[in-house]
Amino acid sequence: MKKIFLLILWISTNGKSYGQNAPALYFDDVNNFWKCYEQTFKCNSDSCTQWIINNQYIPNSSKCYKELLAQKRFDSNAVNQFWKYRLFLASIKNWSLQLKNQKDSILFYCNKAAQLYQGAPLNDIYFMISSWKQGGTVTSSGLSIGIQYFCGYDSLNVEEIGKQVARNISPRNKLIPVIIHEQIHKWYKYSNPKYVYEACLKEGNCDFLAYKITGQIVATDDRWQYFEKIKDSVRTVFKKEYAEKRSAADWLSIESKKFSYGAAGYYIGFKICEAFYNRSKNKRKALKQIIEMKNPAWILKKSNLLF
Repeated sequence: MKKIFLLILWISTNGKSYGQNAPALYFDDVNNFWKCYEQTFKCNSDSCTQWIINNQYIPNSSKCYKELLAQKRFDSNAVNQFWKYRLFLASIKNWSLQLKNQKDSILFYCNKAAQLYQGAPLNDIYFMISSWKQGGTVTSSGLSIGIQYFCGYDSLNVEEIGKQVARNISPRNKLIPVIIHEQIHKWYKYSNPKYVYEACLKEGNCDFLAYKITGQIVATDDRWQYFEKIKDSVRTVFKKEYAEKRSAADWLSIESKKFSYGAAGYYIGFKICEAFYNRSKNKRKALKQIIEMKNPAWILKKSNLLF
């Protein structure tokens, strides 16, 4: 009897059944992409491609994809330009179509995240191949994951896209941490940050929690290692600017020129949350405080990272 009970317990915690809390995973936009994109091989002009985008691709896209268009995250012209990278797209096709095979791993870590945050509801996830203007984000429909940014591997063909874009493409093992990052965003709607430190913590907390849940740093290895090497310099610059009341785009943009790599705010926000967590006696309470980020000034002070 005891063995049967233990077997049932193992299945409930480690098996492939995730109950009513499991999010729906949608791969329809990926299939729609390839169906429409490959029709453009017969096109001899941009106007032909644009017609397919406007009359077949977009109308058959998911509600999440349409929300991103409505929010002007990208537009049909950005899609048209992206579709011109034929060598790059050919190199990710097989992987993108096999992405659904990762369903169990994705659901496992989503469930782990929900358990961390007291059984919080999980949001549906929409996978898509959109444009260079959209990676991971949230909409009212759920989580949007532009997989073109998380497809790095040895045979990836980047000769058309240039070094700047190529260095922003993450390896495949960063896909799930990014999903968790976006789920953290979806759980708690922060007020618009007024100060630089608030904006950095708004992103760094999601990166830190994704790491705690998956064991993977969200940032690419070379980006993370770069900031680790110059961490004292990053801290010094941040200490001068953290309380400024302005946009933190120069800290959060992946294209920022503040340092040799952009998005330093994600790194410093991660480090503040990590220091706060390590100094907290009640770890579970600390994780909840990091997720909700109700008082970023207090978390910054308690981290003792700058003071």
